[in-house]
Amino acid sequence: MKKTAQFCLFLFAFCLLPCPSLLAAVQVSAQLDHASMAMNEQAVLTVVVSGDVTSLPDPQMPDMSAFQVYNAGRAQSFSFMNGQTSSSVTHSYVLTPHQEVHFIIGPIRVSAGNQASETQPIAVDVTRASAQVPMARPSAAGRSRGGSPAIFINSSVNKGSAYVGEPIT
Repeated sequence: MKKTAQFCLFLFAFCLLPCPSLLAAVQVSAQLDHASMAMNEQAVLTVVVSGDVTSLPDPQMPDMSAFQVYNAGRAQSFSFMNGQTSSSVTHSYVLTPHQEVHFIIGPIRVSAGNQASETQPIAVDVTRASAQVPMARPSAAGRSRGGSPAIFINSSVNKGSAYVGEPIT
């Protein structure tokens, strides 16, 4: 009877070895570049999903109805060192507010197999738009409105002609 139990345990463990996603620990973290912003500003939400599997799931994003959300891309990292596999995917989102509000971004969730992880809620304060300072434009006389001279660059090369891809100095 004891040998049957040991054999069943061995068989169960042997069957799970080819399925690392069932045993994988998947973590998720999120960070907002600033917790307070004006109506005319944007914030970047960075979500990092990491684990010891090669294929990581996408994060399940909560309701962010107070913002226009733009996907700003993702970066992926994979490492295999001393027989251990680890990988991470960094998702970036640009948030543009619709209204002045104190908003709480709910937990961001990730699940792989029977493992799940979530972030803590993130609070964001959106305030009235700040006043914009107009940019100085150069006048026709080559000076900016502030009176400082415009910048000119003069350069020269060491050859009169060059072929494609040839470095010149």
